[in-house]
Amino acid sequence: MIHMKDRLILKPELSDFSALVFHHTVVLLFLTHSSGALLNLIYPHQPIVALAGDDVILPCYFDPPISASSETVVWTRPGLDPKYIHVHHNGRLVYWIQNPSYNFRTRLFVDELQNGNVSMKIFNVKISDAGKYFCFLEPMLKEASIQLTVGVVSTPIIEVVCNNSRRVVLQCESKGWYPEPEVVWLYGEGKPPLCWTYRDSQRS
Repeated sequence: MIHMKDRLILKPELSDFSALVFHHTVVLLFLTHSSGALLNLIYPHQPIVALAGDDVILPCYFDPPISASSETVVWTRPGLDPKYIHVHHNGRLVYWIQNPSYNFRTRLFVDELQNGNVSMKIFNVKISDAGKYFCFLEPMLKEASIQLTVGVVSTPIIEVVCNNSRRVVLQCESKGWYPEPEVVWLYGEGKPPLCWTYRDSQRS
């Protein structure tokens, strides 16, 4: 059973528009259109991974393809206030209810809406963008949930450190990684070397 969660007011004359929230992350709802076929809302169930500063696409589309050009497409991220990341209504972005941290950083592929593509692109991804996003189509009662993971990397610097022992120490430094990386040393042919690895003053 679907319960009304809250109401999204776009304009006074659009007060009947309402956003429904589903509490299951991998639920596919089906809708029968005029041809009698069942519509699936296709989206990845595995997290989408992006690096900070890059652009990322959260893919979401209908199968079989049908036009979503006349539909209201709502992308939200629960926990934010306001939670609306991108609301596409009457062929345009409803910018006055968009969360300010996403201003000028989101877009739909408007030309692809007629093919059932309701994917959202986020520009210049930030670490704070990481989280779960929901795509809802009104009045089709269709919803998708997509997890976005944002990482930060830096270029490792490897140096040969001389000491008084007969051992050769290769020192690798790299800062600012998120999430925490796994350090692996390999020979040129991909085989692990015979050595000790020290990480944060701990030997492994």
